[in-house]
Amino acid sequence: MKRVVLAMAILLLGSALIGVETRNRFSLLAGAEDGVQGLGAVWTLDLQHQESLGVYSAQAGYSMHAYALNTWEAKRSLQMDAETYRWWLSLQNPQSELRIGLQQINFGVAQVLRPLKWFDTLQAQDPYQLSRGVDALLFRHYWLNNANLWLWGLPGSGDLKGIEFLPGKEDSAEYGGRIQYPLAIGEGAISAHYRKLEVGEEYRVGFDLRYDGTIGAWLETAGSHFSKSGIFLPAYTASATLGLDYVWAYGNGLALTLENMINVSAEASLGTAKRQNLSTAALFSYPLGLLDSVSLLAYADWDGGDWALNAAWRRMYDYISLDLNLGSSSLKDFQAQAMISVNL
Repeated sequence: MKRVVLAMAILLLGSALIGVETRNRFSLLAGAEDGVQGLGAVWTLDLQHQESLGVYSAQAGYSMHAYALNTWEAKRSLQMDAETYRWWLSLQNPQSELRIGLQQINFGVAQVLRPLKWFDTLQAQDPYQLSRGVDALLFRHYWLNNANLWLWGLPGSGDLKGIEFLPGKEDSAEYGGRIQYPLAIGEGAISAHYRKLEVGEEYRVGFDLRYDGTIGAWLETAGSHFSKSGIFLPAYTASATLGLDYVWAYGNGLALTLENMINVSAEASLGTAKRQNLSTAALFSYPLGLLDSVSLLAYADWDGGDWALNAAWRRMYDYISLDLNLGSSSLKDFQAQAMISVNL
């Protein structure tokens, strides 16, 4: 713990001396979950620096998340930890960027049920959109018509990323890319990724399409082929989400996002594919005024019987935010959390 405190002090002092842009969020929280109560504190630090190099610019970023959580049921338990969840270096010009380091890579059009959740752990109702990064080399190029190309490479790892259920092979390389192109009705994109597993390989592809109109609509799909992955594992898996969003002219504007996702798998050939589950998510959001907003997220797995319901309220000032979350699910009878944050 002393090393963590020392590292934090060095970071703050160094940022003040060399003119690094610094952002801090200090939070106090209280929560309860199925009879377990807790009190905690969270500190999130973001550092960023930029240097101009003529037609290019160089940037560096660092993000850290530290917390202390005291819970009690039959007895008290104290947990404390601090981790770096993002650091990166980048070189860019007005249309291209090359970035290396622990960074966030996310894409796709789905909001809640996301087949293209390949590298992140973002949650729809998280107001701060925190997600631990992945070690990667990422190149992005943007054309003037809003078309863009992404290419990436990652070191193989036993840690699971995104929605993966099989770990990668250590000391190997993963790589892939994505191209997105504007269409008359919206935008479309194709993505691909390859990685080695401890046993076998995975070939992954994805497709997403968004229609922009009075009612927004989108389709997001992803599929994987597992080569020699093991006798108890499928040869193919695929998922597809069909979604829409609409804002009613009621009061300050009631927004609805509705998504349905189907998952299928095949043990041998594509002709043996069977449905695994069908799920639905509905997200309602409504601004009560300039400071307050509320949202309600409902989820149901029609085949597995799982369900979840979560309501959130937020009040946001210039430097202070208040958050309250209440939820219940098939796995947890009741959960509640209140949090006050200071953003500096």
